[in-house]
Amino acid sequence: MQADGRIGVYMIGGRDGCSPVGLPDRLIGDMFNVFFEADETAIPQILQRNDPAKSRVFPYCLSERNGPGTFYLNYDPFTSSLLRPSTEFDITAWHASRDYQHAVTCRPVREIPVELRTLDSLHLLDDPAVAPPTVMVLDTQGTELAIMRGGWNLIAEHTMAIVTEAEFIRFYEGQPLFGDICAALEKLGFMFVDFTSGLHRADLHRAPLGLRSRSTVAYCDALFLRKPASISQPLHLAQLAFVSQLYAQMGYGFHCLDLLLKTDPQLTVIPAERAYRGFLLELDAARQAMPIVFAPGFKDLYPTFERSNERFDAAVTVETQIEHRDAEYAKIRARLAAQQADVVALLSSNDTPVEAVIRKYGLIYLAQACKDRRIAEMTEMLAELGVQVERQP
Repeated sequence: MQADGRIGVYMIGGRDGCSPVGLPDRLIGDMFNVFFEADETAIPQILQRNDPAKSRVFPYCLSERNGPGTFYLNYDPFTSSLLRPSTEFDITAWHASRDYQHAVTCRPVREIPVELRTLDSLHLLDDPAVAPPTVMVLDTQGTELAIMRGGWNLIAEHTMAIVTEAEFIRFYEGQPLFGDICAALEKLGFMFVDFTSGLHRADLHRAPLGLRSRSTVAYCDALFLRKPASISQPLHLAQLAFVSQLYAQMGYGFHCLDLLLKTDPQLTVIPAERAYRGFLLELDAARQAMPIVFAPGFKDLYPTFERSNERFDAAVTVETQIEHRDAEYAKIRARLAAQQADVVALLSSNDTPVEAVIRKYGLIYLAQACKDRRIAEMTEMLAELGVQVERQP
């Protein structure tokens, strides 16, 4: 079944049993969830919340090696980890109207012997019902990079998106930081594209109320997407195009789709039973019906190097620079006047063809994100140019 194009979502640290990727009903049949949880007492809850025909639950403590290890159960169990807490700083976060002091919450109260496993050693795909990891989500209190290294082969062959908790300061001894994760995933063909949660902040030292100013950026959830150049299978490129849309990376998703359409105009590489094949085809058709209006670029305002360089030429007065800018603005306004119908359509609160397809498939947040940015950028651009346009309802 692994060649059937399903979107495998692997949640590592999946204590609550909820999938980190919420697909609407129209697309939900394309997803297969795989959960990993080291705390065996949480397994019954995960099993209860998931259909065994569309998921698997594994009680493994994952790392970068096989063998014995020690799991530190902390005062706040949510901070429990294979790593000891760092004592370099008295890290304190303001949370729920009170101080969350990591020197207290991360204090180990019990050391539990565990058997460590690597993802690659589990041979999960020997079970044909298990979908490969298209998307991997990790939240394991400092061991995320170690787990990825233990699944390097699986990730390299199948994974198109990774969402991982990443820190900018060390909460645990020897914990890799955000930059370490970026460097490692870059070598594997991924690039950082966005923060999906955060940036969360904390103070490095606890101070009494009244003696605090700006806090420190502490941690985030970071989204990494695969680079198309690192992909060898057309189906994976199709999955990357789809997953990019799920994470509201529309431009990147269309770029991946364009690369695929050059050799497979009907997206036949995606099995016919997969709903996201229809979604991508309809999205491409809707894109062809969109008004084409480009915002002015740098060269529109500075059409020659001399014009660009005059910003730093003391011999060119501010008045001259304003005169040159106004002359270029006039050309831009004339271009937009010739596209008045398209400009009005892009200012409308009605759905564009692309937004209508996205909404039809139930991805409401993505349709709204597209609309909000469209209207905001059009409004800002026209205000800068001094153009008045009557909006449609």
